[in-house]
Amino acid sequence: VNGVRQGWRDSVPRVTALRATPAVEWVRANTRPTDVIAMEDDPLLYLYTGRRAVPVGTFTPEEYLSEQTYAFATEQLGTIIGRYRPTYVIGTTSYGVISARALATRTPPELRVHALLRTAAIFAPMTR
Repeated sequence: VNGVRQGWRDSVPRVTALRATPAVEWVRANTRPTDVIAMEDDPLLYLYTGRRAVPVGTFTPEEYLSEQTYAFATEQLGTIIGRYRPTYVIGTTSYGVISARALATRTPPELRVHALLRTAAIFAPMTR
C-alpha cells in the first residue's frame, strides 16, 4: 500500500529521466546521427535520439556478489572505448564520471573533458 501511495513503481524511471534528460538533449543538439555514444543509460539515449549507444560498463556476475570498484569500472570503460570507439563518453553516475575522469588523467590520457552539464560530464576520446 505504501509503495502505491508513494509511487515506488516509477521511482527508478523518474530518477533516471531526471539524470539523463540533459545528456539526451545535448546529444540531440551536438552530435551527428552516425555518432556512437557510450553512456550508462544507453537504451534511453538510443530511444530518444536514434544514436547508436553502448554502455560504459559491463554486466558481470561479480557485480551481484559485491559492489563494483571504481578501478574495475575504469578498466571496463577502457575496454569498451577500445572495442566500440564511441564518439563521446557520457557519465551520469559516479561510476561513469569517475571512470571516465580516471582515463582522462592517465599518461597518456585516453579521454578529455568535452563539456559539463548539470547532471553529466561529457568526454571525447583523445584519438578523435
